[in-house]
Amino acid sequence: LNDTADLRFDLLNSIAVAMSERLALKVSYQLRWDNRPALVSVPLIGVDGTASGDTVLAILRKTDSLLTLALALDF
Repeated sequence: LNDTADLRFDLLNSIAVAMSERLALKVSYQLRWDNRPALVSVPLIGVDGTASGDTVLAILRKTDSLLTLALALDF
């Protein structure tokens, strides 16, 4: 907690349900928050749509969310 400007948060919730003896379903939702998101290198494109060959740094979003579904079959 020495550097409170670089806080991060990661929450994962999931539920699994047995639909039958051979079939199960799992649904998960993950929420990630980063106060100082990373930088990513992006190609610079002109207004006419042609690539200039240069790159610029862009900041990623602070909040990301992921939804996953898993279906399990037992043979």
